[in-house]
Amino acid sequence: MADDRAAHGAPGSASPVPAFGFRPPPTLTPFMAVIAVALPATGFLAAAAITPDFAEPLFRKFFTGYLALVTTLVIGGMALWRVYLRRNGIPPIRFGTDAVEIPPGAVSHRSVRIPYDQILSAAAMNTLRGDSLVVDARRRPYVFPRKAFEQATAVEDIRRHLRDRILREDGGAARWTAMEARADIAHRFTERRPWITWLVMAAIAAVYIAQAIVIPATDPISIVDFGANAAALVGDGQWFRLIAANLLHVDTVHVVTNVLLIWGFGTMVERQLGAVRFGVLLLASGLAGQALSALLTALQYEGAPSVGASGVLFGMLGAQAVLDYRFRGQMPGFYRLAPALWWIVVILNFVILPLAARAPDNATHTGGLAIGVILGWAFSRGQQNIADHPPSTSTGRVALGTLCGLWLLGIASTAVHGTNPRARVADRGLLGRYALDHGSMNAATDPALARAIALAPGAERKTLEVALALATRAAARQRGARRGGFRRGSGELMDTLSVVNYRLGNLEAAIDLHVALLRQRDTRFINHFARILDTYRQERGVRVLGNSAMQTRTVKVSRTTTDQLSLDVGPGIALPEGARIYALAYREATLFGFLAIDVAPRDESGTRMPRQGQPLPAVMNALADGAARGCRAKANRCRP
Repeated sequence: MADDRAAHGAPGSASPVPAFGFRPPPTLTPFMAVIAVALPATGFLAAAAITPDFAEPLFRKFFTGYLALVTTLVIGGMALWRVYLRRNGIPPIRFGTDAVEIPPGAVSHRSVRIPYDQILSAAAMNTLRGDSLVVDARRRPYVFPRKAFEQATAVEDIRRHLRDRILREDGGAARWTAMEARADIAHRFTERRPWITWLVMAAIAAVYIAQAIVIPATDPISIVDFGANAAALVGDGQWFRLIAANLLHVDTVHVVTNVLLIWGFGTMVERQLGAVRFGVLLLASGLAGQALSALLTALQYEGAPSVGASGVLFGMLGAQAVLDYRFRGQMPGFYRLAPALWWIVVILNFVILPLAARAPDNATHTGGLAIGVILGWAFSRGQQNIADHPPSTSTGRVALGTLCGLWLLGIASTAVHGTNPRARVADRGLLGRYALDHGSMNAATDPALARAIALAPGAERKTLEVALALATRAAARQRGARRGGFRRGSGELMDTLSVVNYRLGNLEAAIDLHVALLRQRDTRFINHFARILDTYRQERGVRVLGNSAMQTRTVKVSRTTTDQLSLDVGPGIALPEGARIYALAYREATLFGFLAIDVAPRDESGTRMPRQGQPLPAVMNALADGAARGCRAKANRCRP
């Protein structure tokens, strides 16, 4: 082979280079199984978090089919490619005159050419794919697992051949020494355990599990109780939110994305900086990112709470950028970021995320990135070798201890504040007043915030008036968009208005809103209506909703079977077919249910047979649940 002989120097001066062939790859691998599970799961979670139409059954069916098709195509394509490689084999590595030629199927679906002058190191290392040969090139590192070669000694033989090839160059000895030094740095980094990164990942996962268990899905404002960074509350003196917000996340996609990125970048940066410097970097960048977010949010009058470990993550990226620049001649492949990857980070954060997510907090990202750059430069100042950490100084230990103490104090303060019911209600009132003052920036939060206040036990009259103003403003927007009354699907907003009016003593308005709900056949909040009507009856007598002749009628059960109920409503009352009777049900003067009775056609004897007067499922249970606890006793209502 002419190329092989040329690689050793003059023709005939060296023995032929052995062929380093590859074993046929398996058709299916554990990695493909992970993709088969992770791809549809990620798609579902992302759609649920981003797309409002995900609740529609038709959309879910379409999206399920789409994900199944995409997953089948991806896994099928990978399997077919592996079948082709098994049938035709993978060609061996070729050592040309000026480059190493990697065949298709070895590291990529296409051939790769690595010029000798682009190779920075070649070392045997333990990677995620097991014992491997890692060829670090200027563009990227290439990993060849030992088990992929046909020869058991292929890794050592390839290194030896590359060494012989480089040593014959001018200045080859110095170059090979530099390559070995770079490989030694990679070995030393790999031996270090990133304990701080693992601890941060575990803390975020534990907090998210607790958050998912405690926070109801129907109350998005409850994340404020866990310590979300709301500018109005931070400005009120709740500094601990700048710390707690780093551990909170909006949804599963958010937390999984951040944890995976922290695992990838945190492992890199911690092994380069060491535990003490890395700990200071994390704690400072998270605090600074949330502080900048609160400041800019207050200046721009945007009241949406901010959560997430993005400030910590961008602090890592800022430090990594400095290390890449200062030690670019020493940094091994797995511990530096290529320029293309930096462009991906910028485009993903400032272009794709604003389009995909509702409100990415770029202020947190910017604050964390700035602190990461500053600390990365300070930490690496005077350091000559990236692998040699400067000895830990008393200043570094004091800084880490101070930040750890501050974070622990902030987390403890968040726990104490979040478990105080009066403090939670006060927070909602403060957020509501802030939203009213800056309403043009907070239209989407009005209904959720108003409902959180409406259902909060012990809310004062001023706080309830804030909730009424928020709900009224949200209703006005709906009417403006619809050019009429409430649109269908706005039952929760109507119930919020009704509950607030009830707690303020406006019983007539509360009843009218629930009557409009019943006309839409929306019975989700019938427990609130039952309580309101019962209070009205006790204070003012029976409230007539429809046929006045029915207001004092005692309905008697005349016949029952397993599936229907015959009721006697007495003479003189005509019940048209399709009518519905609503009535409170009492047992020994105690309210226990709400009946909805649909009038059915006549039977053979000519008498009308109402369908079964069933207590609505939500009624019997919901009268005792927490949803109505703020409307239970008269003493808990805010009287006019």
